[in-house]
Amino acid sequence: MSKIIFDEISVSYLTVEYDPIDIKPYAKGNTGIPYLWTFDSGKPGPHCMICGIMHGNEIAGALVLDQLLSEEMRPLIGKLTFCFGNPEAYQQFDANNPTQSRFVDQDINRVWGQELTDTSQNSYEIKRARELFPVISTVDYLLDIHSMQASGPAVAISSDTEAAFECVKKLTQVPFVIAGKVPDPQLLRLRDLPHFNDSKHPRAAIQIEAGQHWERKTVVKANQIVRQFLQSYGLIPASELPPALPQRQLKTVQIMQQSADSFHFSKDFKSGTFFKKAGSLIGIDGNKQITTPVDNCYLIMPVHFRRFAGPCGRLAVVDEAREV
Repeated sequence: MSKIIFDEISVSYLTVEYDPIDIKPYAKGNTGIPYLWTFDSGKPGPHCMICGIMHGNEIAGALVLDQLLSEEMRPLIGKLTFCFGNPEAYQQFDANNPTQSRFVDQDINRVWGQELTDTSQNSYEIKRARELFPVISTVDYLLDIHSMQASGPAVAISSDTEAAFECVKKLTQVPFVIAGKVPDPQLLRLRDLPHFNDSKHPRAAIQIEAGQHWERKTVVKANQIVRQFLQSYGLIPASELPPALPQRQLKTVQIMQQSADSFHFSKDFKSGTFFKKAGSLIGIDGNKQITTPVDNCYLIMPVHFRRFAGPCGRLAVVDEAREV
């Protein structure tokens, strides 16, 4: 694996403001699958799943799951499942080197396609995905807690089905939504599973980028989003939430790719930064200026911990067809 290229801006994002929790007490689970807990109300209703730490360095999800399990949260209707996605990677997290524990062998959020049945592939993450799949395939609504490298408000990433659209509209603490899927069957994210993309069945998987990886407020925001998600499907009692945020439905117009070994952003842009004019400067890639390709463009999830020739973030515009 190539080394991460740091610069003055990316180094400023390495501070870990909170401590990871010990997840070993949750190792046994109650389903026969390690780190997977399911509670059945015995009453009709949807099966909802909260997943965290698919990436071992995105530690906020573990704190949220710990809080929900510590509260002995149980569903009023339907089923509720809590999943610690990649426990081995998480347990390698080191606050002094926080970028290095994303996975053990490969990104678990890229192995939900043919890897599930290809017996020639047996990385830790693929085996873990196979272990989780039988339960995930029974889930109606899944919320996958992630975090991002830059500061900024929460972002939801989903498929472009009507069920996903209706699901994400309920999340009024998430101001940015990007719909779409990965066409490569070898790079399917959890949210891209066919199970969640069947137009005949109202199932949905939403990936939430709750905030910057290691800012305390990311844990707070993720907790709010999770509770609203469960309230919206009637699994937990209604409670007061912060005022709703305006929600923008976006579509990606460009994924920026680093082509030189000296890419850097022109300033410390937050995720969600808005550029009114095409041609606005975003960064320098070697001798080439990177600018916005169209008017009224948002920079979403800038990538600060880059490897050579890797993605640097996405540029998106309002999807007028989705705006309400």
